[in-house]
Amino acid sequence: MRQQLFVATALLAVGAFQPAYADGLLSKPANALASQGIDVSAIYLNQFMANPSTGFNTGTTSSTGALIPHIDVDLNKLAGIPGASIHFEQAIFTFVSGQNMTSNVGGILPGLPYNAVGKHTYLSELTYEQKLLQGRLDIEVGRMNPLRHFSSPNCDNFFTCQDPVFLIDNDVPPYPYGVWGGRAQLQLDKQDNVQLGAFEDDFYDARVTNGYDWGTNHATGAEILFQLARHTSFADSRHPGAYSLMYFHNTSTVPDPYITVAGTSQVFNPSTAPATYTGTDGLVLRFNQTLWLAAAPPGVPPVHTDVYGGVSYSFTASAPVRAQFYTGVNYYFHTGMPLDTLGLKLQYADIGSRELMFQRDARIAAGGADVMGSSNEWRFEVNGSYMLLPGIALQPTFQYYINPDAFFNPFQPRLPRNGMVFGATLVVFLGQILGLPQPPMS
Repeated sequence: MRQQLFVATALLAVGAFQPAYADGLLSKPANALASQGIDVSAIYLNQFMANPSTGFNTGTTSSTGALIPHIDVDLNKLAGIPGASIHFEQAIFTFVSGQNMTSNVGGILPGLPYNAVGKHTYLSELTYEQKLLQGRLDIEVGRMNPLRHFSSPNCDNFFTCQDPVFLIDNDVPPYPYGVWGGRAQLQLDKQDNVQLGAFEDDFYDARVTNGYDWGTNHATGAEILFQLARHTSFADSRHPGAYSLMYFHNTSTVPDPYITVAGTSQVFNPSTAPATYTGTDGLVLRFNQTLWLAAAPPGVPPVHTDVYGGVSYSFTASAPVRAQFYTGVNYYFHTGMPLDTLGLKLQYADIGSRELMFQRDARIAAGGADVMGSSNEWRFEVNGSYMLLPGIALQPTFQYYINPDAFFNPFQPRLPRNGMVFGATLVVFLGQILGLPQPPMS
């Protein structure tokens, strides 16, 4: 099964699936389908967010739920095509409220975790996958999101996995929004792989359509991604880790954040066309490493402590975010329960000078003072992930922001406030509860 997570990382963040119940309500029909090569599963997520003290409009809340059914079809079993499969995923949004959260918080770091919902249902994935060379070469094409396979999260809480350089400068759509794309991954050995991908840059599709408008007339360019990765697990290493280095290039022509073609402020000269630049480039480095672990029976995930982090840099001088880094530590405190964690995290973002000048002029135009915001934006975080019941996990987070910018709501007369954001993601593994076949925890 390959089911991924809505809104950037809930399933990817918790790492893997729980085993299915042998006596679940749908066990018999699901196993019958699986014997024919059709695996069916589902997950339900609800993301809650509140900003009690940070941003422009404090004391607001938001909620976004998503029911995500997923189907994998093994074409070798079904039609005798070795190494071939088809993948389908649909996101159905429920209990949606507080769609103005990004405007309320304003800044890039506090605003990135929240994704406003355009349509009530969306085609998240429809791809054809072909494995060759005894499974070492994996090729996939169709409708997909780049985040499924590139720059995978290396933490265990949804709110901790946001990279503003890759997401904003490279214009990557959030989950569950899919675009046309393809990728090829070559497994060099048991631990190392190299991967190349190309995806259309089409944010219009994510904002306006339901994923079934497959035209490319709104595409502005292409995203080219190249990644080297190494991954070990407790099965082959006492202290496993994951490391990746990715280069990204976007071919789109985009407006400069601040100046017009005449070299003047866009805010004060709205009738003059903005200057543009073509192509953005950057690097993303991520790691996760187990430092300590306690003794545990063979095959049982042990109590352990991991350190993780990442550094991203944009080579484009006028990019909204020039660089970012984060680092954190997770303590997995429950033997045999790899979702039960407690973590600390620190994140920094270097906001681009032209983006800050645009925000300053927008502030003046809204009646505020001629004050430049700080380029140094910080997030301090305490987070966790806990299995409340078999098949049901909760991921809470408490964050404090210093020097938030006004990227998502620039025309305000003052700078956004420093302060706290609280969030929680409820993850319900419907596949496990209903007895749908799924792989065990890794």
